[in-house]
Amino acid sequence: MTTPVGLVVNARSRRKYDRLVSMIEHVRIVLEDARRVVGQVQGLESGPVGVVTVEELMSLVKRAESSLEVLQGRVRRGQADLMAQEWRF
Repeated sequence: MTTPVGLVVNARSRRKYDRLVSMIEHVRIVLEDARRVVGQVQGLESGPVGVVTVEELMSLVKRAESSLEVLQGRVRRGQADLMAQEWRF
């Protein structure tokens, strides 16, 4: 992995960045599992009033996936800066 000229990779920041990328990947896997489980719930909607519908659950999964994609994009775009300086998450 290369960084722009003038930016020095801070080892501690690099570890934090790698951990963040790993956490994002774990969340993506959990969302894939959630999508699969919601898909299996199809046809089991004859529950009490107030139960969340399959469509509502799938909508929530899609929103979470969309938010995760936005976060991934921001992390990728800011990668060099994040690795070159101290930062918190």
